[in-house]
Amino acid sequence: MREIWYILCLLHLSLAIIQAQERDTLPKLDLSKLALVNQSDSYITFPADIGNIEPLMFEANLNPNFIIRERKDSRLMAVLTPQITIRMYNKESYPVQTPSYIPQISFY
Repeated sequence: MREIWYILCLLHLSLAIIQAQERDTLPKLDLSKLALVNQSDSYITFPADIGNIEPLMFEANLNPNFIIRERKDSRLMAVLTPQITIRMYNKESYPVQTPSYIPQISFY
């Protein structure tokens, strides 16, 4: 009988020491940070003669992001991204090809 009593006392003490986890609230994310995670980066590259593509002098991909919203604490936001790709080929006159435009708008 004493053994059961000691076991119950130890169990009670150990349960009193262990505390339950407090309920955490979800972190409050800024909409602009959330939108920029999904956007691609700008880059300029000088590729070498590797692969079967036409030889390039350089390729630039410009991705400026324009955030459209009424206030900083708004719950609705749009991101306008006019992605522009510019390439210069390694040919006789070093021609710059017509830029590629890939505009997109995202709503959050």
